[in-house]
Amino acid sequence: PILPLVLGAALSKNRLAPLYVCLGLSFAFIFLGWSAAAFGSVLGISPDTIRIVSAAALGVSGLFFLSSRLSGLLSNRLLPISNYAHQRLIGLDHTNPLASLLIGFLLGAVWSPC
Repeated sequence: PILPLVLGAALSKNRLAPLYVCLGLSFAFIFLGWSAAAFGSVLGISPDTIRIVSAAALGVSGLFFLSSRLSGLLSNRLLPISNYAHQRLIGLDHTNPLASLLIGFLLGAVWSPC
């Protein structure tokens, strides 16, 4: 549901920006998928193990969202990282295609686990 908002905001800066955002998303999915497969095979981790660990991580993250106390604790811990990233994104020239590509890549990296 957030992708139309991101693409609409990108379009307001540069008419080709949505293309670069989509390319960044694609690069992130390809790079992260390839990296997970490569490291998994190098380390001898089976796909079943990756699925089980991923399901457990998803379940644990769901518990954080069910509890307002745990959610607040997680938010407080991640706030410095979020602020740092926000400050870096504000400084980008949003008319630059490379900035749109970077925003797409970051969005893809965050979105990949979903």
